[in-house]
Amino acid sequence: MTADCDALSENYGEARERTDWYSVALLFVAGIAAAVHFAKVPPVLPSLSAELGLSPIGGGLAVSLVALMGVVLGVAAGALVDAWGRRRLLTVSLIAGGVTSALVPVLSSTSAFLGLRVFEGLSHLVIVVAAPSLMGVVARPSDRTLVMTVWGSFFAVGFALTDLVAPALVDGWGWRSLFWAHAVLFAVVTVLLVPRLNRLAREQTLEPPPSGARAKVLLRTVITDHGRLYRHGPIMLATAAFVCHCLMFSSYLSYVRAPLVSGGAVSADGLGPWMSLLAVLSIVATTLVGAVLLRLGVSPFTTLTVSFAGEALAAVAVFAWLDGGALLVGSVVLFLFSGCVQGATFATIPLVASDRMAALAHGAFAQGGNVGTFLGPPLYACVGASLGWGAVGVVSLVICVLGAGFAVLTVVVVRRVGRTG
Repeated sequence: MTADCDALSENYGEARERTDWYSVALLFVAGIAAAVHFAKVPPVLPSLSAELGLSPIGGGLAVSLVALMGVVLGVAAGALVDAWGRRRLLTVSLIAGGVTSALVPVLSSTSAFLGLRVFEGLSHLVIVVAAPSLMGVVARPSDRTLVMTVWGSFFAVGFALTDLVAPALVDGWGWRSLFWAHAVLFAVVTVLLVPRLNRLAREQTLEPPPSGARAKVLLRTVITDHGRLYRHGPIMLATAAFVCHCLMFSSYLSYVRAPLVSGGAVSADGLGPWMSLLAVLSIVATTLVGAVLLRLGVSPFTTLTVSFAGEALAAVAVFAWLDGGALLVGSVVLFLFSGCVQGATFATIPLVASDRMAALAHGAFAQGGNVGTFLGPPLYACVGASLGWGAVGVVSLVICVLGAGFAVLTVVVVRRVGRTG
């Protein structure tokens, strides 16, 4: 298999006979490192806010700045990685992520911290666009939905691992140690992954030829690519379903806690461990979608529609109906269905986008995911505070209906026009 053979098609990995699971694993770890950009701030926010004098709004900004970059630049990141090279920008972003994490403890002023969070947001964004695009290419066609399903768990895995190691690091060496550990993770991934990708690039085509466009040309390309993407029905409908998922998942992580405590399901002391367990269960569900359902030939779109329906019922039950021990069961079911939605949504990408459109598709998912992550918690907080937690269940029901509707429409459009690109 040669790069010349793959270059004849837009689908660069179509001739691959075996999946390079080692490269897939390294790219997945790169995604985990990107997720830790989000996950490392909440565990240290109290001590960080006290030392830097952050107000509650400043503390919220410290967390959300990373997502805001994705809202603004999500699709542009897809154009950037194709214009300047997926491998090249992935390498730069891995190095930049490590450098910014190492600098935060040294330049610990409010302005420096918030400014570095902006750069961390850019690092995060490029990684989550470039890494899955490369993962799909190093996988054989029959494994691509499984690979994308595994990728779909990177965010929850990043949070789970951070919550696992943060208490020991912070208790022993302070909040700075968590940022330094993150820098070390980036360094290890860079040393292992970059030479691997460079070697693979000599064996097969991994990406479109970088155009090396200058700023003016690149701006025109970004505008053109936005037009191409927003006219691409299958990708935009799949992205809309993913937005629905992120609106809810980011909110569950914050606001499922309220009914669990008020309903007497868990004590305040037991809430943290239970939330960690729920995050792990969502990861398990995401993985099972690829390992079991997709292997059995169940369509990602079928899985997505059924999972949205199950999530809707579980959300209404958790926020409006259940109390006591039943709430624990309900929360488990809720996060299991949420994990299935996440895995199935990412598994639709190979079905809606050619390899040439893959970076733009992941850019759309990055932008849509950040829109959901940025808007979901304020929406749930507003509804919960003004109308009560029962109304939050209704909000989830409506969002799930919309998500299932987008999944069905995606199938209709794909069957009509195919995965154009």
